[in-house]
Amino acid sequence: DSIVESEVAKLASVSVFPHFGTAISVEDNLPTEGYIVLPDGSGAVIEFNNGKSYQQPYSKRLYGEDLGAMSYKMPEAQQKISIPLYGMVKEDSGFAAIITEGDTMATINADVSGRIDSYNKVYPTFNFRENEAIILGSGFNQYAIDLWTEERVACDFSVDYYFLNQEEASYVGIAGVYRKYLEDNFNFDNIDSTNKTQLMLEILGAYQKKDFFLGVPYYTKESLTSFEETILILKELKNYGIDNIDIMYKGMMNGGLTQEIGNNFKIESVLGGKSDYQNLMDYSQTNDIAIHPSLSIMITNQYDRPFDEYRYNSFRIDGKLSLNFTYHLPSKLPYSETTYAEYKDKYVVSPLFLEEVLNDFLDKYPYDNISFEYLGSALGGSYGDTVVYKEDALKIQKSLLEKIEKDILLSNPLGFALAYADLIQDLPLDTTRYAIIDYQIPLLQLIIAGKVDYSTISLNLANERTTQYNFLKVIETGSNLKYTVSYNSSIVLKDTEYNNYFSTEYTNWIEQINKQVTELDNIGLHEGYLVEHEKVDNNIFRVKYSNGLEILINYNLTEAKDILGYDIPGQDYVVMGGNN
Repeated sequence: DSIVESEVAKLASVSVFPHFGTAISVEDNLPTEGYIVLPDGSGAVIEFNNGKSYQQPYSKRLYGEDLGAMSYKMPEAQQKISIPLYGMVKEDSGFAAIITEGDTMATINADVSGRIDSYNKVYPTFNFRENEAIILGSGFNQYAIDLWTEERVACDFSVDYYFLNQEEASYVGIAGVYRKYLEDNFNFDNIDSTNKTQLMLEILGAYQKKDFFLGVPYYTKESLTSFEETILILKELKNYGIDNIDIMYKGMMNGGLTQEIGNNFKIESVLGGKSDYQNLMDYSQTNDIAIHPSLSIMITNQYDRPFDEYRYNSFRIDGKLSLNFTYHLPSKLPYSETTYAEYKDKYVVSPLFLEEVLNDFLDKYPYDNISFEYLGSALGGSYGDTVVYKEDALKIQKSLLEKIEKDILLSNPLGFALAYADLIQDLPLDTTRYAIIDYQIPLLQLIIAGKVDYSTISLNLANERTTQYNFLKVIETGSNLKYTVSYNSSIVLKDTEYNNYFSTEYTNWIEQINKQVTELDNIGLHEGYLVEHEKVDNNIFRVKYSNGLEILINYNLTEAKDILGYDIPGQDYVVMGGNN
């Protein structure tokens, strides 16, 4: 309220203490030692004076893309910032900074010495308003302008700084600061009591398939994994001795993989209907397997009645309906912006109606476990006649999660939602590969280790790295395994909008799942939780767990000789202490 604007000049943003987090490149004629810690993806480190002044400086908005104003151009593949934390370690001291208010409007900036001055620095910038780039004109007379919301966001901007002594001055110490912050402010008092590997299975259920009758297109429902077939998969895993399983059942209700508005609990009949689902629930309860049906209340394929989209949907800053785009890869444009009409963009439900939708669902849903798409993991504003900023959307989502009296599975949740998750999946294994970043760290995992079971992204869908690399990441981050599977071959999805599920037939993966679960249990990885992490050489890391297990991991392709007294084969690990 203390900020005053004139009628003709409006504030767009402000950077807070841009020289607070700085370290000069040379001090007392010696290069300054230290690094910057960023929450990008799993976590990232930029070392002081790394000579990358010719690379782009780091600048990234918190919490990913605004669902209420998705880009009309397909964004580059990157990890999001999930937690409002950053920090710096300088020789034998350091600080952690937590953005405690206005985090949804914040951008974290970082740079190294040598570009415009001799300082290594990290600081936040806060937007007072949201903006959207639009194109005016046509043909050769096109030009771009930024369209801004009229009123400022109604929140303060606040950063809490925590100073670290010599013993705490590391990215492990910075993670500990945020962990304590969650405990003190969000009742993050969960305790992970499991002592064996928990396998997270994402089961694919019903999907829509386009068909033709006398040349007229129509959609039918088909099954990838029925309820009976899910029991068969679980029995086969049990024959291998794998019985510590959690399930996220995707596409089992409300329209299948592409869900309708999530105010109902309608089991898909093509999967076997209510009786077969109850059989599955009976089997899972007998075998202590938690099944979390996947619910979408923020994104919908369609509304219940005509013209509901103009009442319940979010709006962009330019006045158009907010849509969750499916992008056409060759042109990198939404399908709705091309001449190709294979896929339909989804609607983005206004945050103002999420409580109504969720209440309607919970009134009809009798079971104890649930998982959410987007809720707790992404934010979307609405910028029509009633402006709802992402800051408002965060508060709405927080109030919804507080009232849900069920076990909740969340996917790569944002910081405010961590305390409400009974189970977490899809935590990133990497950071975004910006050139200015020197190496990645498990910052997220260090924060929640020992609090709640968490898994990786689906290893059978993670095709950017080798299977061995991803498995080493599981060990480095203390994660549980996740696989996305179906009973039938996913080749039937080739010409559908679900073709990202390119290899899910469970028979192709069950041997690998068994091998990895057995190996993790043999070394006792989940008898403790991640407590220490350290880079000891190029692409070589040491991790330690609360049960004393200590491991050296070598991501290089060649053998590493005499690392802390050990020779480590390429793309492999050695156990230093604990179980051997």
